[in-house]
Parts: sequence; structure tokens; C-alpha cells
Amino acid sequence: MSRRLAHPRPLTDREQVAVRNRRSRRRINKRTRLSHAHPRKTRTLIIGIGHDHRHDDALGLVAARRLRARKLPGVTILEATGEGAALMKLWQNAHTVILLDAVQSGAAPGTLHRLDARKQPVRIRFFPCSTHAFGVAEAVELSRALGQLPPRLIILGLEARWFTQGDGLSPEVRRAIPVLLNTVTRELKSP
Repeated sequence: MSRRLAHPRPLTDREQVAVRNRRSRRRINKRTRLSHAHPRKTRTLIIGIGHDHRHDDALGLVAARRLRARKLPGVTILEATGEGAALMKLWQNAHTVILLDAVQSGAAPGTLHRLDARKQPVRIRFFPCSTHAFGVAEAVELSRALGQLPPRLIILGLEARWFTQGDGLSPEVRRAIPVLLNTVTRELKSP
């Protein structure tokens, strides 16, 4: 005698919320484009920050993609928009974090800035074009105040020229990307 399967019961409200949360987490994971390991299990994390459609603001993303193509051993490479709370969550269990972002300090476009967040405060003026009220500088300083900075947090910022909507990097920033990538490689080799 064969058993007839009962019709599945409708999901409870709690079960529907759980399903929505799982779907939302999948979308977030696709958006952050994890390279090969979860950031909670890594010692070295590189985060390229920016927006693809805001000219030079995309430089952190461009640099992260080029670094990912190099398949650096033991390094997790992520892309992020620069929203502060998300950054704090990404770096919370990493030992070394290198942030790649566009900055605007008044220097010539293409100038590379290096900030060691463990040794010096991060000035908000470096990130005036952030679309977030709580961005990179605020995330670093809040982490510092809470005693949650990673043991090593380096910000490599390239002076940008254009933050307007559109695709493509300015010529100065495009020429400076290889310098940024070489600097990242040196940072990875230093203790």
C-alpha cells in the first residue's frame, strides 16, 4: 500500500521571515564578491571601496579586481561601497586590513596617500565625497573609540579628480593604479 504525501502546510510567519533573511544574505554575499574565504577566517583582508558609476570613485573597486586576478595567497579581497557599519563588520576579525579608496585632500590627482590608522587619526576631510553619513573615516574612528581596530589597518588613498556620475577613471588616476597595486604588494610583505 503506497502512502500518499500530505500537502505541505503553509509557512508560519516566523518561517517566512527566516526564508527572507536567507535570501537577503545571499544577495549581500553576491554584492560583496567574496574572493575565496570568509572575512571572519582571514588574517589579511583587502577592501576596495567605491562606486562603479562615479568616475574616480571606482578606483578602489578597480584595484581590488586587479589584485583578485593575481590570486594572492592567504589574502581575502572584497569590494564595498564604503558604508561604515558594513566596513566595521567586514574587518572585525581580520589581523591586517588594507583599505583602497579615492580621497580628496587638494593634492594633485593621482597622488598616493598612506595612512596607518593605528598610529594616526583618519581625517574626515580626506573623504568629502562619501555618499554615506557614516563612511570610512567615521568607521575607523568609532572602531578606535570602541577598542575594535584591527591590529594593522592601512588606508591607501589615491587622490581623485572626478567624483561625478559616469564611467571611467581620469587619466591621472588610471596611470596611478599600478603604483597603488605595487604599494599593496609591499604592504603585504611588511610585518
